[in-house]
Amino acid sequence: MTSVLPAITVSTVTSFMTGVAPQQHAFTVWFMYLKEIGAVSVILPFTTRVGDFSLDKKVKYKDIYSQKSFFEGLKANSFSLKHKNYSDSAYSLLASKGSKRLSFSSLSDFFRQIENTMKKGKRRKFMLDYWVNLILSAIARERRAKKY
Repeated sequence: MTSVLPAITVSTVTSFMTGVAPQQHAFTVWFMYLKEIGAVSVILPFTTRVGDFSLDKKVKYKDIYSQKSFFEGLKANSFSLKHKNYSDSAYSLLASKGSKRLSFSSLSDFFRQIENTMKKGKRRKFMLDYWVNLILSAIARERRAKKY
């Protein structure tokens, strides 16, 4: 895989989870205009930018996000570890398809989940562990949004 531009969470994580570049998956920015709803969305949590309303009732996420997860092609037990706040989001469910989804609530829980998973059985495993400081990430997104 080549490097991804723009190098922001939406494009890089989606490229990593699918194995395709942003020009193929089209998730390039946090705030995206969706013609299906006629409004700007916050694409990963799948809400409106204004009012933070869920978009699940207006359009199905799978109609927006059509890429296969790279987990679906692996010939190993696969695991995906994400924070409990978004481990079961529509995006996470599609992007992690083919893996056993795990969640954590703290940094110590994050490392405990990794250790416990890797100790299970002797078969080959692939584990994607995604840690993000939710507070710092939210501040950075808001600051970027104010520039535009």
